Amino acid sequence: MIEIACGILFAISIYLILDSHIIRRVFGISLFSNAVNLLLLICGGLDKTKPAFIIDNEITHYSNSLSQALVLTAIVIGLGLLAFLCSTIKSIDKDDYDNIGS
Repeated sequence: MIEIACGILFAISIYLILDSHIIRRVFGISLFSNAVNLLLLICGGLDKTKPAFIIDNEITHYSNSLSQALVLTAIVIGLGLLAFLCSTIKSIDKDDYDNIGS
């Protein structure tokens, strides 16, 4: 079920990125970043029954912590990219919004 949600997020984000309006492109990039984060968690063995840490020194029953570290790093990079895009949009004159996509 979560794989289907990830695919839907990718499809919506690509649709928004291909739109000609600049604000929709920014939303699309942000949504794409979230979809990649979800994909990294799925690939790392996202499971409700496996804890993210070791309990009672049982090394066989834990989920991969590397994917969780990658997602945390990707969240920070995504927020930095979003802040950069917002500051870039703010610096553009309102009259130039129509000419950006073309």
